Amino acid sequence: MWRKILSLFLLCTFLLSAQTFASANTTQIPIIMYHKVTKDAGQWGKFAIAPWELQKDFTFLKENGYTPIFMQALIYYVHFGISLPEKPIVLTFDDGFFGDFHYVYPLAVTEEIPVVISVIGGECERYSNETRTDVIFPHLTWEQIAEMAGSGFVEVQSHSWDLHKTQHGAAGARQRKGESDSTYKSRLESDLLPLQDAISMHTGKTPSTFTYPFGAKSDVSDEMLKSLGFQASLMTENRFAEISVGDTDSLFSLNRLIRPHGKSLAQILGGL
Repeated sequence: MWRKILSLFLLCTFLLSAQTFASANTTQIPIIMYHKVTKDAGQWGKFAIAPWELQKDFTFLKENGYTPIFMQALIYYVHFGISLPEKPIVLTFDDGFFGDFHYVYPLAVTEEIPVVISVIGGECERYSNETRTDVIFPHLTWEQIAEMAGSGFVEVQSHSWDLHKTQHGAAGARQRKGESDSTYKSRLESDLLPLQDAISMHTGKTPSTFTYPFGAKSDVSDEMLKSLGFQASLMTENRFAEISVGDTDSLFSLNRLIRPHGKSLAQILGGL
């Protein structure tokens, strides 16, 4: 009887120790999710802010000791244990709007603050051909993307080629109802791999991270991304991300903090 009690005690001790180690080994990272930066006050809201708000964010980060980093730094930290700065933060910009080139990029270079921009390949192709900026939602051209990436302050990531839509039973990159895993994987391959090639061709670097359109995913989505060579993925949950050295799965479905108009970055970070 005493042997069973001892075995149970040792098991509980081991589980408690493992839980304590996992907690101590977990790093909480603020990843900020921006979308559009525009002077058009009519667009300001949950997914669009003013240029002066972005300037205030950058000033706040510098004055409060934060160090913006690329997604690649998180990947190196998890895979190889390469140290992060004391107060790391990732600034992500979704969709690849023209404002990223007109407002974000110049500020990033001037302030020497790295940013991460996830682009929609189909829109980049379209606007590279049209070269228009006089519309409500203009997107980046490949030429602009190449220039930004070459600055050393912009990391370009994938937001899909043509999955940023909800129609005909599709919701972003989520697996469709009744769609087999093999068909789903083929659909992701046919959309994501051409964008990997295009970004690599224009920037010299292949994206490591996939940003889920609308945060729409399925239980097998991250595994599919891994098989396609991605090392991380970003969601739209309004929470801090948590990663652990050696736990490569922790790099997938990372939470982010939404940056809306009218709210300071200090409020969003909550004093962390």
